Amino acid sequence: MKNMGLVISYTSIIRFVKILSTLVALVLMTMIFMISSENNFGNPVEVETRDLDFSSGFQIDGAQLAGLDLDGNRFNFRASKINPINNDLPIISVNDILGSITFTSEMLVQIQAEKANIHTKNNLINLEGKLQLENENFRLTGTSITIDFEKNALHSSKAIKIFLPNTEIQAGKLEALKSDSNNLHFKFFLENGVKFKYFL
Repeated sequence: MKNMGLVISYTSIIRFVKILSTLVALVLMTMIFMISSENNFGNPVEVETRDLDFSSGFQIDGAQLAGLDLDGNRFNFRASKINPINNDLPIISVNDILGSITFTSEMLVQIQAEKANIHTKNNLINLEGKLQLENENFRLTGTSITIDFEKNALHSSKAIKIFLPNTEIQAGKLEALKSDSNNLHFKFFLENGVKFKYFL
């Protein structure tokens, strides 16, 4: 009989606590809405980068970057670090990139480089350091190359190597153009000590 009374009293206490906590929650919500100002949360906050000093160490680690222009050119790659360049906001500096670039929605090129500068206003990507561009038709290696999305072109004034089926080409200067949007190949123009190796 004592146990029965004990169970009833515990049950009553639990019910009372539940009802009390519900009432307290309702009272707190009512107080919050009554004390809050009417539709006036102050002026909106504006953030300006005019006087922001990026040299203080602004950096993003382990990011994915993607971009697209009106002609259908796009890039998508991962980077170990992203560093804005001092006082030059249209340029983004990126370390250790790996990903792909697509020219006019058709030609896919895999890219890998130690460093890249992305010029967002000029639609240029400068790749530097040990780099590689590759698709089903060619593989290109070197230390510096510029990708121009407006002209669908690749430029380099440093030594490069191009690997084609059964062929290896070395040159000190490169310009590669994709003149026809329906064509899935680049036209390569090479200068400065061009060497061909053909493998049978």
